[in-house]
Amino acid sequence: MTTTLNLEQVIWQNLQGLSTESLKEIAAFILFVRKKNLFPEQFEQELWVDFLQQETAQLSHTETLHLENEFENYEELYPKYE
Repeated sequence: MTTTLNLEQVIWQNLQGLSTESLKEIAAFILFVRKKNLFPEQFEQELWVDFLQQETAQLSHTETLHLENEFENYEELYPKYE
């Protein structure tokens, strides 16, 4: 049977000799898991906020492309008369 102590020892032993970049990735993952388990409501809310921000950014990009296409060659199609 695997115990928490055994798992911690396995993790600790396998951290030895890893590069700083690898350790940064592992630290980020550990913080992610801790937050997910210790603060599930806050974690879910942050995921939702991130999702909405990504959706908004995508919509903004899509709308920009639409407007650029809509007004392509506008000055040529509708020249100013002076």
